[in-house]
Amino acid sequence: LSFSRIFYVLSLRLRAVRSSEQARDKDLLFASLYLPPFPKLKVLNEIKQVAQTHWLWDQYREVEMLPLMTPTGGASRQDVNVQSEKVNYKWTETTPSALIEYFEKYIWDWVKPMSRVMILKTKPGARNREHIDCSPKAFNEKQLKLRIVLQSETNGLYFTTNQNSIYAPTTERPYLIDGSWPHDMANESDSEKYTICLSAPWTSSDFFPIFEKVIYRDRESLPENYRTFFDEKYGHAL
Repeated sequence: LSFSRIFYVLSLRLRAVRSSEQARDKDLLFASLYLPPFPKLKVLNEIKQVAQTHWLWDQYREVEMLPLMTPTGGASRQDVNVQSEKVNYKWTETTPSALIEYFEKYIWDWVKPMSRVMILKTKPGARNREHIDCSPKAFNEKQLKLRIVLQSETNGLYFTTNQNSIYAPTTERPYLIDGSWPHDMANESDSEKYTICLSAPWTSSDFFPIFEKVIYRDRESLPENYRTFFDEKYGHAL
């Protein structure tokens, strides 16, 4: 085993002990994870070679997305919209092998079940629409999402409160966010931003890698109009 793999396994065991002693994982707003470096340049170079015809437009978040893992292994909008905990998710044909190897070594042993994985591409100077990444029905449940920024900065991400916005810190590491909190992202760089996103049906774990930089949420600071940030498809439940 490599040193990074040995350290990773030990850190998971340590984190498992710590998680049993503290109950604040449910209050995470943001947490970067002490994981081995992700092969960003190698993966990014391959992603940039994927034809534009493979990218889909997400109207709700107002961003382009490239499916990497779906319930069927297909990359159409229909494949993306299927969500189920009862199927074995499959990588799409455009997924870089270095990304698959990293997830097999450092992600899937604590992220269960395997879930949808996408890459979001945001143009320079553009922003993603402020949104909530869950349904109104699931709003009071844990709704963690895993993110890895391949190009650009992480501190363009911010969470909306009833006072000032809370900005994510700068980190090179994979990180978790609370998808049930209204959030947005502004790409203020002069290049496209690429972000790997792992989402439903995974929403939380029994243990996590060690946290590096952490921000906890305060439900009392939730904006009064938070319901306006849900996807319009849930209109009947708002």
